[in-house]
Parts: sequence; C-alpha cells; structure tokens
Amino acid sequence: MNTTLAEYLTALSSAEPTPGGGSAAALVGALAASLLAMTARLALRSKRFKQPTAESAALVAAGESIVKQADTLRDAFQAARTADEAAYADVRQAFAAPKATATEQTLRQAAIALALEHAAEAPLEIARLAAQTAKLAQATLALGHMPLLSDIICAAEFAQASANAAAANVRINHQAMHDTALITQQATQLQAYLAKTAEVRALICDRI
Repeated sequence: MNTTLAEYLTALSSAEPTPGGGSAAALVGALAASLLAMTARLALRSKRFKQPTAESAALVAAGESIVKQADTLRDAFQAARTADEAAYADVRQAFAAPKATATEQTLRQAAIALALEHAAEAPLEIARLAAQTAKLAQATLALGHMPLLSDIICAAEFAQASANAAAANVRINHQAMHDTALITQQATQLQAYLAKTAEVRALICDRI
C-alpha cells in the first residue's frame, strides 16, 4: 500500500504475475481521482472563488465537496488495487490445490469457483469506482475553472481507461466461471459503468 511509484512499476514489469492488469487499472483510476482533487484545490484558491457572493459561496461548497470525494476515491482505488492482487493470488492458489482424490477434486473445484468469483468482483469494483470518478470529473468541469481544463480532460480519459481495463479482467474471469446468474448480474453492472465513463469522457472532451 505504501509502495512508491518507482517500486510499483518495477514490480509491474517483473516476471511475477502480480501486480497485473487489474492492479494497474486501479492505479490509473487513482491518477484520475488525484487530478480532480488537484483541480478542485487549485480552483478554490482562485479569485473567483473568494468573492463575497452567494455564487462564490456555492462554488466553494462544490469545490470542497469535490476535494473530499476525490480523495476518498483515490484511497478506494488504492484499496481496490490491493484487493485485485490478492484475488488473483487466491485464484492461483486454488488451481494449485491437490486433486489426487475425489474429495480433493471436489474441494479444489469449490475453491476455484469461489476464487474466480472474487477475482471478477475485484476489477468490477475498480470499474464502479471509475464510473464514480467520471461523474466527479463532470462536477469538476462545472466549477468552470478553465485554466485546468486539460487536467479534467486527462482525468476523464484516465477514468475511462481504468474502467475499460478493469472490464477486460472481469470478462476474462467470466469465461472460466459457471454461475450464469452471477455472470449476467456482473456483466449488466459492468456495462452501466462503462457507459457512464464513455458518456462523461465524450462530454468533457467535446470542450476542445
């Protein structure tokens, strides 16, 4: 959790299977949330936000809310990154379980099914957070602090990239799962998250 960026990138480029794509998707989402927090904090320091008017007071309240939400999302992405790495480790452990006897085979299959379920839930959570971050990018744009428009655009791009990368990890786990009801439920949720990030990205990127 307290790994430096340089250490994380070294681990990501190593021959170890974790961290992997799901973990990296969470990192990209955390970057998006961090950019929104920065944008809102800088906006709050501008003269437009310091006028003794009702409009200025409303902007300050909105900006402070965005800072709080963005910081919370950043921390949630970091927790999701760790959860994704742990979920994949559990899948590997389940597949490595003994299978010499019928009992062991039954236990192994049950462990694999549970591990795959968790391995799909972890990136699904990343996609959910990415959709929330995209919505927050839209709120940040509404602050009207145009000098930082490019940072808001980058945040929207990163949010969509995070969701798309997480989606790939959800779907690859679905291919090995057998619970069709759960797969359908997760796929429906995933599609909603992807639609939101795509919608916001298009809206914000239309500004340039």
